[in-house]
Amino acid sequence: MKFQPKTEEELDLENMIPDGIYDFEVISATDKQSKAGNDMMVVELRIFTDGQNRIITDYLLEKMGHKLRHFCAAMGVMEAYNAGNLAAENIGEGMAGKCQVGTQKAKAEFSARNTIVDYIVPQEGSVPAPRPRRESAPVGGSSEDNSDLPF
Repeated sequence: MKFQPKTEEELDLENMIPDGIYDFEVISATDKQSKAGNDMMVVELRIFTDGQNRIITDYLLEKMGHKLRHFCAAMGVMEAYNAGNLAAENIGEGMAGKCQVGTQKAKAEFSARNTIVDYIVPQEGSVPAPRPRRESAPVGGSSEDNSDLPF
């Protein structure tokens, strides 16, 4: 078998998208507690890129105030934010918006990965974010393309 050898860094970068602003869709939202015992919401997002999409999990906590507020504004749930009581039930599957994606560098036990840096707050009077482009292929290509599988 012939192949092009790659470093760990090259392999990590292959599975990531460039830093930038992307459309996203909420897949799920779950209320949880952090390891420190703080309330948080875990949101799983489908990030739409040119021809593909990626799934990124984000963790919203009170101590990340700007990001939490911007998420609520982007999702149109400022009433819950202003009441100081956001719950996963406030965030519906399929809600959409724009976010800024960045890269978290590799650490000793973790490889590099994409993260959500912030959420883009729609300007007052602007048209709501477009619905996601569902024609995007999932990460790794079409599920029907099995030509590389050994079985």
